[in-house]
Amino acid sequence: MSDKSGPTRSAVRGGIVHFLGDPATLGDAALVHIDDGVLVVEDGRVSALGPAAELLPTLPAGTALTHYRDKLIMPGFVDTH
Repeated sequence: MSDKSGPTRSAVRGGIVHFLGDPATLGDAALVHIDDGVLVVEDGRVSALGPAAELLPTLPAGTALTHYRDKLIMPGFVDTH
């Protein structure tokens, strides 16, 4: 939910792995790995995902950015057990 000041936006940077679909159906094409990526979250939802070199210049000034060096970000996993 946004207030009058606009959307709540933050970003995380690090290695990113995410899936485009079911690996049983898509095979290797289901997996996307970005060695140095950025995941942008606005109002609690992913609004952008891609290589850091492409996304960092597009982030509005003041966007909170947390850099997880040498860590792997895997969006979409809510409960992995």
